[in-house]
Amino acid sequence: MKNNHDDSWWVPDDRTGIFYPKGQQKVIEDVPSAAAKDFGAVNWFSNHEDYL
Repeated sequence: MKNNHDDSWWVPDDRTGIFYPKGQQKVIEDVPSAAAKDFGAVNWFSNHEDYL
C-alpha cells in the first residue's frame, strides 16, 4: 500500500547544502554560505586529534 505523503522530512539547502526540516526554511536563512565547508572524507571513528 502506498501512502499519499512525501517521506523526505529533511531537504538540502541549495545555497549551503545543509539539510533542514522540510517547511522550516527560516532556520537556514542566517547561515552563511561558507558554513558548509567541504572537508572531504569524514572519518566518524576518529577522535579528531588527526584534524587539529
